[in-house]
Formats: sequence, structure tokens, C-alpha cells
Amino acid sequence: PSGNFLSEGHQIRLGAALLSIVWFAFFVTAEARYAGESPQLAEVTFLSASASLGLLWSGPLTVLAGCRLHPESFRLWQPFAGGFVFVFLQAFGWLLYSSSLMVSLLTLTNLTAGRRCAHMDGGFIALGTLGFFGGALLNMSLDHFDPAQGARSRGAAGSGARGGAPL
Repeated sequence: PSGNFLSEGHQIRLGAALLSIVWFAFFVTAEARYAGESPQLAEVTFLSASASLGLLWSGPLTVLAGCRLHPESFRLWQPFAGGFVFVFLQAFGWLLYSSSLMVSLLTLTNLTAGRRCAHMDGGFIALGTLGFFGGALLNMSLDHFDPAQGARSRGAAGSGARGGAPL
């Protein structure tokens, strides 16, 4: 025992959540700077790039937290393992995360090219909200991971064509 109140996995989860709040604030600030007659494109580009980088890190940090919380059973690739609620939250979390990251990178590409992209009012806020909820679903899914269901699924899959070799 190191005397920490939180395990390493919980510390990573907390760090990912705090990072999400920071990059969401960057998206909100970018929206404020983009509004008006003369948007400050250099500042908006910097804020959008910073927010996109934070968004990019939030997904892998959650995977790392899962590996630290369940070192014997949590894997990077574990299709339909870990229980129904875990799989459901992961599916929608990764959908929201990847969609927001894709739109964020496309927006950033347009901004770095010096073009005012087709932007609706509240676009950066909507983008940040989408990514924030995706990260929150991924983070919350770790509470519902059932190692027993993960091991059972891998054992059943491993007894197939590969002669029972563990995955």
C-alpha cells in the first residue's frame, strides 16, 4: 500500500475526466472567439487544436485505466466481453468519441487552411458536448466491467479453431 486514496486506475480515470473538462472549456472558448463579425481565426485554430489533442487522449487514457483496474482480464480488444452494460456503454462511447474526433479534425483542417468553414452557432460547443459525453460513457463503462464474463467469453472463443489456445 502506497498510502494513496485512489488506485492507479482510478487516478488515470480522474485525470481523463479532468482533461475532458479542460478541453471542453477550450471548445467553449473557441466558440466565443469565433462568433462575431471578425473571428480571430489564429486563436480559434489554437484553441481547437488544443481541444482536439485533449479529446484524442481521453479515449486511450480510459483504456489504460481499464487495464490498470482489471490487469488480469481487461484487454484492448475484447469484443462483446465484460457484460452487457459494459459493452453497451463502450459501443456508444466509442461511437460518440470517434465521431467528435473526426469532426474536430475536419474542422481543424479547415481552420489551418485559412478557410472559414461552414459554422453554425454553437458548433464548437456541440462538438465538445458530443466528445465529452463519449468520454464520460467510456469512463463510466469501467464501473460495469465484469471480469468473469470477459474470461468466460475469451475461454469459449479460444476453444475453437485454434485448438484451445488462450487469446
